[in-house]
Amino acid sequence: MNRSLLTLLIAGVLLATVACGKKEDKVDFAAGLAALKTTQTELNAKRAEAVGLEGEAATAAYKELGDAGTEFMDQIANFIYEIDLQVSKTKEPLPPEYQQATRMISDEYLIIGKEYIDRQGDYNYAISVYEEGLKSDPDYQALKDAKAEAERLRYMTADRFAAAKEGMTEAEVKAAIGPVYSQGIQTYPEKKSKAWFYKREDGGTAGVFFQEKDGVYKVYKVDYDAVKPGA
Repeated sequence: MNRSLLTLLIAGVLLATVACGKKEDKVDFAAGLAALKTTQTELNAKRAEAVGLEGEAATAAYKELGDAGTEFMDQIANFIYEIDLQVSKTKEPLPPEYQQATRMISDEYLIIGKEYIDRQGDYNYAISVYEEGLKSDPDYQALKDAKAEAERLRYMTADRFAAAKEGMTEAEVKAAIGPVYSQGIQTYPEKKSKAWFYKREDGGTAGVFFQEKDGVYKVYKVDYDAVKPGA
């Protein structure tokens, strides 16, 4: 497995180790991996709890989860560095725990990419995340599939857009045609309305227009040609 993805993380761990004068003890690979799996399970449980949160609660929860995810990636990188260090001395083959730890990092990239799509509608950034993961784990089918799906959905098509109907709520539109890019949302407070704009591959833009009534935004118009190509 190519290790290029881990270079920066491991380099950071190495610098910290040298700076602190850390004693190099023999690594218990099985115990180390078990500890990482426990952390992964706990982190994923917290992620599941955050699904469905909105507003300030969602912002706070995902900020905390982002920090926890970064810390978890650092822990994995530290574990991989310790394996590299020990194996370089013993000249033994890399243990299976090395590949399993690397796959954990790939799974984190899957989660990061999905969050950028679900929360911000940012398919392009998600694709770059998946591509970064594939540099170190090129045979991971889940990453390949996630990248292909993001590429398929990043531009709106007429067939997909046809699922957006008048009377739908924001949640129903998102479920029907996918999340809108956060920068493609326009709000008009004075009119109690908003619009979601989806880019098309031909340069045009499709629009879904909402009107607020009794605190709920519902679609009153859909227009695949809201902005024509070249306009």
